[in-house]
Amino acid sequence: MNIGSTTVLYTSVQFETSRIDAGRDSDPSVIGPPSNGREAERTNADKSAEGTEATKNLESNEVRREALNDPNSQLFKDLQALKNRDREVRSHEQTHLAAAGPYALGGPTYQYQRGPDGQRYAVGGHVNIDTAEIAGDPEATLRKAETVRRAALAPAEPSPQDRRVAVQASNLAISAQQDLFQLRQEEAEQTRAETQNGNDDSSASNTNDNEESREQLKRAIRNTGAVESTASALDLIV
Repeated sequence: MNIGSTTVLYTSVQFETSRIDAGRDSDPSVIGPPSNGREAERTNADKSAEGTEATKNLESNEVRREALNDPNSQLFKDLQALKNRDREVRSHEQTHLAAAGPYALGGPTYQYQRGPDGQRYAVGGHVNIDTAEIAGDPEATLRKAETVRRAALAPAEPSPQDRRVAVQASNLAISAQQDLFQLRQEEAEQTRAETQNGNDDSSASNTNDNEESREQLKRAIRNTGAVESTASALDLIV
């Protein structure tokens, strides 16, 4: 499951730098037919065109560099917006990661966009989170669900996807609470049954102890030569 800011909030104009090809020099080791005047003119024209294109590219690059340092230019504003977005995205995902703890499945994944300065900037991202319940342990599942929910809502401005994950974590927590309540009820019933069995065993033990005491008393009476009472309800010496 992914949580994070995945929407690209800003799109910058992308600029590609033209590659400047060097003029082709003649190779004296290559043997061929002699050039006529028209071929020489075309060669000179090609070299002139290439030189003009290279000059334009250099001028264009210089203009772009100046624009990137000019706070009033659109290129400067585009670049600053990308830099701000990059910081926002990275902070957002790092906040998720820190709050998720052991349930984060690796580090953040980012989507990048190349800026007018040629550098890549993060414009979106996500963090994978383990949201599976912990089998046979509803109490641990409840703690996990609460951690996942906190991780989803940790950034200052949770994304719609973050909020969906938080809702799923809340549902997992409710289910775990129900399982935990049922488990505790079963444990309480088992404890009551064991207590009742213990009381029954104690009563039987007390009865046996009383019978043993009576037998010991009778043996003592007989040994002293005293006459034993025939009254069945009272164990008294007459």
